[in-house]
Amino acid sequence: MRSIFLFLFLFSQCTVELKKNYLPLYVTLILGNVGSAQNPSPSESASLVSTDFFSTETLAPILISKTRKLGVIMSGEMSKDCKLSFSEVVTESTVSLSDDLKTIYFTPLTTGWPVKLDSVHYIKFASCKDAKGNSVNSTGTGAPIYIADTVTYVDSKGSDSQDGKETTPVATITKGIEIASQGCAGACALAVKGGEYTLSTTLSIPANVSIFGGFDPSDWKKRRADKTTLSPYDTIINNTETNVSGTGTDPYGTIKYNTFTGTKEKSILDGLIVNGPSTATASSFVAAIAAKDIQVSSGITIRNTIALDKSTTASVTSAGFVSTNNLGAIVISNSKLNGSTTSAATSPRYGIVYSLFPAGASISVDSSDIDAGVSTQNSYGFFPTGATKTGTISLTNNTISGPSCTACNSVGVGIDATTASAVTLTSNSISGRTGTNTFGIEIITATSPTISKNTISSGTATALSTGIRVAGASASITENTISATSGTNSYGIEVTTGANHFIDKNIFTIGQGGSTTTHGINISGVATPITVSNNTMTVGTSASVGVLSGILKNANGVTITISGNTITVASCGSNCGNTRALSLGGGGGTGVSNVSNNVLNGGSSQVGETIYCNNDNTYSITGNTITGASCFNPTCSGTGIDVGFAATITISNNTITLSPCQGTSCSQKGIRMAAASVYTVTGNTIDTGPSSANTTARKGLEINNWVSGSSIQQNTIINQTGVGNPTAVDVVSAVANSLRFCSNVLIGGGRTDAGNAVTLSLAQMSGGARFNGNTITGGSVSSGLSYPVNLVSNAGYTGFQFDQNIIYGHPSSIASTTCMRENAASTYQTLVLNNFTNCSTLYNENGIIRNTLCTSGQVGNLSTGDATCGTGNMMAPTGLNNVSVATTFTNFAANDLHLTSGPTTLMAGADITVFNTACGNLLDRDGNTRSAGTAIGAYR
Repeated sequence: MRSIFLFLFLFSQCTVELKKNYLPLYVTLILGNVGSAQNPSPSESASLVSTDFFSTETLAPILISKTRKLGVIMSGEMSKDCKLSFSEVVTESTVSLSDDLKTIYFTPLTTGWPVKLDSVHYIKFASCKDAKGNSVNSTGTGAPIYIADTVTYVDSKGSDSQDGKETTPVATITKGIEIASQGCAGACALAVKGGEYTLSTTLSIPANVSIFGGFDPSDWKKRRADKTTLSPYDTIINNTETNVSGTGTDPYGTIKYNTFTGTKEKSILDGLIVNGPSTATASSFVAAIAAKDIQVSSGITIRNTIALDKSTTASVTSAGFVSTNNLGAIVISNSKLNGSTTSAATSPRYGIVYSLFPAGASISVDSSDIDAGVSTQNSYGFFPTGATKTGTISLTNNTISGPSCTACNSVGVGIDATTASAVTLTSNSISGRTGTNTFGIEIITATSPTISKNTISSGTATALSTGIRVAGASASITENTISATSGTNSYGIEVTTGANHFIDKNIFTIGQGGSTTTHGINISGVATPITVSNNTMTVGTSASVGVLSGILKNANGVTITISGNTITVASCGSNCGNTRALSLGGGGGTGVSNVSNNVLNGGSSQVGETIYCNNDNTYSITGNTITGASCFNPTCSGTGIDVGFAATITISNNTITLSPCQGTSCSQKGIRMAAASVYTVTGNTIDTGPSSANTTARKGLEINNWVSGSSIQQNTIINQTGVGNPTAVDVVSAVANSLRFCSNVLIGGGRTDAGNAVTLSLAQMSGGARFNGNTITGGSVSSGLSYPVNLVSNAGYTGFQFDQNIIYGHPSSIASTTCMRENAASTYQTLVLNNFTNCSTLYNENGIIRNTLCTSGQVGNLSTGDATCGTGNMMAPTGLNNVSVATTFTNFAANDLHLTSGPTTLMAGADITVFNTACGNLLDRDGNTRSAGTAIGAYR
């Protein structure tokens, strides 16, 4: 048993006896296993007999007329019980057999086979029986075929004196059109053999006439029509006309549709190579194929066609295809459309230019190559333009390139259309090619374009390379791969105007060899709101220089939501000046930035902030995983989150890890708060990162300024072992406004070189600051002192609370630890209910050592040890109920500071109310409600 093949013979109206005098047109179908092809056994079904077949997989569908007979040669005798189907629909026809009963003939009824030129029919036979009653049916997709009302045959070796029949073809396409259009009211088609056909003037296509090229020059059996493999049956149309002239509204075309009333289902170009004229008058508008004034409800289809303008005139505006004043529908499929490749071109070049299309007009381009050619003027691969442009544009599965452009802009796709949802770009490969400035896509004045699943490259620029520029649009940009890797400035997406932009699930690769800026997304104008979500972005390379940002928002009044993205900025060391995953702000301080659930890596540079809050009005930074920018220069700084301008800011539930400091005295900070702002910093975990061989000044949190109402609560800040003078929390400046610093866990890092280690460093405190309910541990030291809490200002401290904290020295450095150091005269509002433990010195009062506890009077005061505790109190006005009681944590070495035992007898019920009043909540670091006996420190 073996697979067998079906061959359909296509016959003109003729008698069966004459079938051998006709050239059979073979169409191959694969059948199932129905017996031996050459010698079927008596009990098996009849099967095909043939030794002359070819595969249809690399060949184009055949064109026939609707009245043509179809024949099938079988290996054995057949009955008339057989039917023919077109695209799975059985078509009524008469069935007859040859004298030997081995050939089945299908003859259409009076109405003919179903006409279809815009898409292919698949022909199969079904419900057939052989002479013995066995079923013989075709399987698989079927043989592809186009069907026209009439077919006129054109062969360059024919004669225009003939009638255009299959055996008597005409020689020219012009004559073929003349014959085809005479008395044909339906779908009239030309079948054109491979060869060269010369035109000395524009070929004007009448309504309802289609041209199918690519037929085998030796006979009509085979046809090839594909934009990449037209050979060996190329049907080439050359234009010898010189000095042609056209305008933007009435362009010249080798093939032209003028005031056209045909339909896209019946007006088709298929399987042609169309070349434009060689010369044109200055400033002319010239194309290989042109359409002017396609009327309402009309249209054309260009399929399997190569169109190349060959004008050598430098000042000509050139296109592979141009349409103007379109009111109908244009379909372009599996074609190749090129503007001129003349290197000296001084006018724009286009692969396709589509002009003046009102509402209701449409153009659909799929699976095509579109190339603008070569120019010295701003040019586009695909460009819709004109004063009236509100129709529908759809580009799918195409390869689209801007021009090779000298000292000008090269753009893959320009979108200049205004109707909502008018433009859809899906699954294309789009490039700006080469130029001074290059853009994969430039959205000029479109509203609501949809750009999805494309591969978009800016091309190669000397100045600015941009994947997508968005202006005046509400753009949906999703699931694209976007790259911009050249020029002094490189942007994945640049947004200048518009609103409601949605940028989601894209992959960005942005890097450049220039010296200025590289941004994944650059928001440079007023465009609000914008959503940037679920993107993966890599910005810059190790060789990058200048400023690098994942997202730069430098626009006043913009609301942006940034969520679920993974953004990695390059480690470019001392080459680049600044690296930021997010740089968010604007000139007026009225914008809103919402940043949530992103993975952000700030890279490395001379100065780097993973998130830079730059003069927006409101920030919400929540649930992100942030790697602080690494710092290379000796005195540079790298920060996880940097707030340099006044704003209302919420930073909550983020994980921030600092990178190593590579300089000799650089400054690394998890969060830096420098502006007079209202801060809410809650539930974050900040890790100062791995140790460095160089001196560092890493800080988990640096507070330079704040405004009343600011709150820093329920955070864990870990200072890892290293060198230099790292600090877990550094309150640098004295600010009179209130600050709630409560329920935090501060873990001091060890220091391996000589020097002191500090966990919480406080400048002059005043104005009602509250440091309550925290757990603060000291770091280990090799040579120096460890201070879990260090009051560093030389001025007096007044009016702040420091209550209900656990201050705990590192077990390895108890002898060198002072739990709390006062480096100036301090006047507390309260210093009560703290537990000082694991320290050789409990309190250093401005140089006076306080190591013992009062045993009478005001129980729990730290004092000099005198019996009355009168003059020995070191805090004024009060320092009450502070103790030194051994505290045990769950796993100190692993930074798990939950209490397993400790000072549980300190708290009374009223103390919870005091804590709540100070901190504004009853929650510990885990978010659990505090209760009497377990409220001290950050954890139960």
